[in-house]
Amino acid sequence: MSASEWVELIVDQAGLADLYPVPPSLDSCEVSYMHIDERDSSATLGFSTKAWPSRPSDEWLEKGHNTLEFYIKFTGVHDLLVDGWGPPGHKNIVVAHQPEGGIMVSIEEVGSVVKFLADAASVTHTHAYRAAAE
Repeated sequence: MSASEWVELIVDQAGLADLYPVPPSLDSCEVSYMHIDERDSSATLGFSTKAWPSRPSDEWLEKGHNTLEFYIKFTGVHDLLVDGWGPPGHKNIVVAHQPEGGIMVSIEEVGSVVKFLADAASVTHTHAYRAAAE
């Protein structure tokens, strides 16, 4: 599976496919948010990317936005492992189909690792903003 084929595992893309003919690699994104909800066995991850969509909205262009943020909610989460969590930033991210069904997620960086299995995933929200120049 190529770095951008993660989107094939997403049941509901919440318009992400309308913005990108080929979505950005998750490794090129910053992980900006993580929420684990034990009540409904879910994990939501937020990603931000400077890989600007090829089809942005007119409003985003008018406002000078240069960064897109999107959130992926994984449901039916099990076998969760969390060992440390660093600040937002680039991390080694793997989202892959499991041969027996479901999705395997791994997020690693020096000093931290998050791994889990999930039954399904959907993009719940996308929005753009103007990030400061680096």
